[in-house]
Amino acid sequence: MKSLLMLLSDKAPSFCYYKTKNNDSEKKQSMERRVFLGALEDARKKNLALHLLGDADDHIANSIDDTFTREHTCIRYFPLTDVWEKGKFAFSGIPIIDEEALDCFGHKQVPRLCETLKTVSPGGAVPERRLSVLQAEKFPIVILRCSRQTIHRLFDIWKEISRHVYRVVLIWTDIPSWEERDLDVYQQALNRLSKDIFGRYKNGERIELNIITDRLGLRGPVHCNAGQDHLTVGPDGKLYICPGFYFSGAQSVGSLETGPEIPNLSLYSLDRSPVCMICDAYHCRRCIFLNSQTTLEVNTPSWQQCRISHIEREAAASLGRKFIKTKVFKKAVPMPDIDYLDPMEVFESYAWRRFAWRAIARKSFQDPQLRRRPRARPESNSPQGIPTENKGKIKMAHSKQITSYPREDNTSRKDIVGEVTPEERDQVKKLYIRKTGLVEVVSTLSRLDDPAVLNGPLYERVIRDVGETQIAFQTWWDNIAQKYNWKKDSNKQWRIEFETCRIYLE
Repeated sequence: MKSLLMLLSDKAPSFCYYKTKNNDSEKKQSMERRVFLGALEDARKKNLALHLLGDADDHIANSIDDTFTREHTCIRYFPLTDVWEKGKFAFSGIPIIDEEALDCFGHKQVPRLCETLKTVSPGGAVPERRLSVLQAEKFPIVILRCSRQTIHRLFDIWKEISRHVYRVVLIWTDIPSWEERDLDVYQQALNRLSKDIFGRYKNGERIELNIITDRLGLRGPVHCNAGQDHLTVGPDGKLYICPGFYFSGAQSVGSLETGPEIPNLSLYSLDRSPVCMICDAYHCRRCIFLNSQTTLEVNTPSWQQCRISHIEREAAASLGRKFIKTKVFKKAVPMPDIDYLDPMEVFESYAWRRFAWRAIARKSFQDPQLRRRPRARPESNSPQGIPTENKGKIKMAHSKQITSYPREDNTSRKDIVGEVTPEERDQVKKLYIRKTGLVEVVSTLSRLDDPAVLNGPLYERVIRDVGETQIAFQTWWDNIAQKYNWKKDSNKQWRIEFETCRIYLE
């Protein structure tokens, strides 16, 4: 766990894809001081960053002492309308611009963003840490939440806001309702944005738009990882996977007193999301909440989410090629060309879905004990390196080869040489699941014998992942064997029984 999100009230603004309560007639439920201080102490003990979501009237956030803010990251998110309408502003926060507030930009009666921030502050003074930003006449970052209705004027919105802001984080609030025609308009809009960003970089201006510029600096995914890296504390003091689950009425997953109790926590990891695991749209947030709302599975994204991310990826790739060619931005990470906009298209086109989903479901989802039939050698009609299914408990081999095949269970031929901790067991179990899934995908692709597939970037990515996972798998066995000084035999192999954490030599 890296951070804790706190909803200071049930009317806290949204800073992501989810929708909040819009009924102003209902009485506002604010977080009690007892709950707030309890969450603050929990973050202090566990060295967690704090993210506070509330409006200018949520004064409880002001009770955070300076000692905590010096030692921990503490970020507050608030509606930008609090500046314009209420004359209040949290200088340590990130403003959120909803679609309804877009008309404020460029309106003659509304001061420009930075001029407003200069003149409005608690107590009438601008904190020293913000002076340099305000004197530069640009605010560092804002979150812009828009619907698909604004796609056609996205370029104009960007031109106006980017005059006053260094970094714009664009969030689409209605992704599940996007249609094909929306994607076509979006692709055209991103092409215009990409050209504008390139021209401004060429003129020495440094600006950022998350949906395009973020991917240029990434060599790996930076997903949201809700449920793993962070949890949300609701105004009721209960824990939720993220704010979206709270506002949608989902069941809590614990409390500050009892701690988190997340069912099927492993399903939230990237290793259990086969579509996302082979995707290189690294800027995509892989929103768990959106997944649960659209596909009813936390580890399976909707087609809209994948298509949008890949359209953005292609716009970033086009911009990156220009940067590299002209040396305008030398740190841009090159991206391989792809011929699809949805990873699922590849599965469907090359019959991946039948093979890969069956294999991954068998290995990872259906049986938590991962039961499988051991065998001495691969069957003639079975892909090389992939064990088959049976009633016996799985035993996992330590071998210098890429794969090995468990032998039939025979207690008279195996010796218990030791045990590992549940944490160590989970480490190797995770690697094994990933390795066997990747090996079966490679085997399926190889049987297709299609040069377009075998020479494509997706196949190369899977091959690279197989090698990296095998190295990590082998390293685990080497380190653990050295740590516990297990008995060795040149004619036998070590195997682990997941259920008991025991290590056998057989």
